[in-house]
Order: sequence, then C-alpha cells, then structure tokens
Amino acid sequence: MSQKATGWLFKKSQKGFRRQWKKRWFVLQGSDLFIYKSEAGEENPLGVIDLKQVQTCESLPEKENFGFVLVAAAKEYQFRALSENGRNSWLEKLKVFSSSSENVDIKDAELMLKEVNLTERGLTTFPMGILKNTELTTLNLSQNKLRNIPEEIGSLITIKKLNLSYNELESVPSSLSKLTNLLELNLHQNLVKSLPESLQYLTSLQLLWISQNKLAQLPEWVSNFPNLQKLAVAYNQWTVIPDSIGLLTSLRWLDISGNKLTQLPKTISKLQSLQVLEAFNNRLESIPDQIGSLENLVNLKLSRNQLSRLPDSVGKLMHLQEMDISSNQLTDLPRSLGNLDVFLEVQNNPLSSLPPEVVAQGSNGIKKHLKDLTK
Repeated sequence: MSQKATGWLFKKSQKGFRRQWKKRWFVLQGSDLFIYKSEAGEENPLGVIDLKQVQTCESLPEKENFGFVLVAAAKEYQFRALSENGRNSWLEKLKVFSSSSENVDIKDAELMLKEVNLTERGLTTFPMGILKNTELTTLNLSQNKLRNIPEEIGSLITIKKLNLSYNELESVPSSLSKLTNLLELNLHQNLVKSLPESLQYLTSLQLLWISQNKLAQLPEWVSNFPNLQKLAVAYNQWTVIPDSIGLLTSLRWLDISGNKLTQLPKTISKLQSLQVLEAFNNRLESIPDQIGSLENLVNLKLSRNQLSRLPDSVGKLMHLQEMDISSNQLTDLPRSLGNLDVFLEVQNNPLSSLPPEVVAQGSNGIKKHLKDLTK
C-alpha cells in the first residue's frame, strides 16, 4: 500500500488522569501512520502507528466532534478531525488496513494465560473454556459482539482487570460481586440499563468505567467503593448525581459529561483527592460555592452547559491548570479568577459585563483584566 495522506488531527493522549486532546500533524505513508508536532518537522516524528496491526477503525458518536477510534495491537487511539468530510476521508484510508471480525478458533493454551486478550475476535458468546483458568488476572473481551455474560464468571476469583467495553451487553450478571480482587471494571459503550446492587461488594475497585450506556441513574451504593480513583459515567441519562458521591474520598478523576444534569451536589466538595472533573455537555445552570474546597483540582471542564455565573470560590483552586467554561451563558467572570495561573477557555459566552476591548483579546486578555482588578 503506497498511498500517502497528510493532515491535522486532534489525538487524545493515552497516559495519566489528564488525558488531553492535542493537535498533531499526521502523515500516512505505506502502512505507517506518523505523528508529528508540526507540519514543518517531518524528520522527527513523535510516534508511529503500525497499521499492519489495525484491528478496527470506526467513527465515534457525533457528540464526539468528528471523532473516530483506531484499535491497533490492543491499543486504542482516539482522534478528532476538523470536519465531517475530514473524518470520512481518514476513515476511508485507514479502514483499508482493518482486519476482519470473523470468528476465529481460540486455543486452550490462549485461555490459560494470566493475561488473556480476546479483543476484536468476533465473539458472540462468552468463551467458557476460560473458567478453567485458576490464575487469571486480566481478561479483555472488548470490541466483540457479546450480548450476555454467564453467571459462571463469578468463579474467576483471581481476576483483577475485566474489560467488557464495546459489546452489546444489556445487563451484567450479579455474580460479578464475587470477584472481590477486581481493581478495574470497564463496561464502556454497551447497552446496559441497570447495574445489579450486588456490585457494591466490589470494594477493591479502583476504576469503574460505565460511560456510554443507557443507565437512567447512578445508584447510591456507588459510594461503597473506598478505593475508587477513576469513575467514568459519561453519556448516560443521569439527571441527578447522588449526594453519596462525596464519600468517594480516594477519587482522582470523575467524568459525568454528556448527561442531563442541571446541578452538582454540594457534597462534591468532599472529594479532596479529585484532580480532574469533566462535566461538559450537560444542562448545568450553576456550580456550588463548595467547589472551591477541591484544593487538588488541576483540570475543570464545564463547557457546553447553561451556566450564567461562576462562584467566587473558583479563585481558591490554586492548583488549577486548565479550565474550560466555553459555550455557556456567562455574562461576567469572578475577579478571583485573576488569582489563578490557569489555561482558560472562555469563548462563546456573552460576557457583556466585561469591556468589549478586553473580550476581543480572548482568554489571555480576559485573564490579565481580571488579575488587574485584584490588585
């Protein structure tokens, strides 16, 4: 394959809690996709993706802003194009490398490994042979066509990481509660409508990813996870976040974006370990004053809501590095923001209370204006 294509894409970083979108220059040459920081520096790529190992390439929902996902060598890469035509053009070129999803034979030896990776294998039924594995620590069944998980999965008591994302599950078995050593449970992008109450006994959980399902509410018992560090419940149908979320005192990353929330509970102030709060694309009308208590917060995303004001307490977030409040109804900003050395995104707000010449200067000009007001 000798085709070549070039262009700008946004790529989501793959490390840490603060997974940010970064604009990169991409060059498709042969079966390699090169990643560069700038268009001019093509001799020094930041990285390269071997397209011979591509398993799937598909678009993300429209709410992901012309996004698409590429899975290669069991790694997931997320991209955003600058337009719908741009996304379609890249997909057309990259899908040439995508392997088929035909069912394949799974060897018994493969099921006896400590870490079993069966992603993108075209599975429609759970591989029951894996139940004989008494030393299993990691099971990845993502990117398949599974509709049911048998109750027998509860016998895999040594498992620590379970990935069932990108399937067609409408429910999960209550026997998951027997996996008391489980540290990570990923149910991202399924069709799950409710979670069994027995899951509250998974008290060792550190990561729970249940975003992009059909869950109508976040159960109160989610507060029973004292070790939970990362909770992703984005793009479901939540209208309320329970007050009990304040009991998740180990939580460092919380994604509640893409729901129907109109307010955040005051108890969010108790999440003293929280570093990243993503609540964009909801219906938030206000933010509780108590948000100023989140002293370890470094990234706050509140874009695409209906906020008309921000509390002065945001000026107490002294470790804040990035704050996105774009696309709201803000007419003014608290002077206390001038106390922060923060990357601020504030576009697409009325900001009628600020001098027009200040607004015209963009985020940097607005930050300087607010800082001057605090002197």
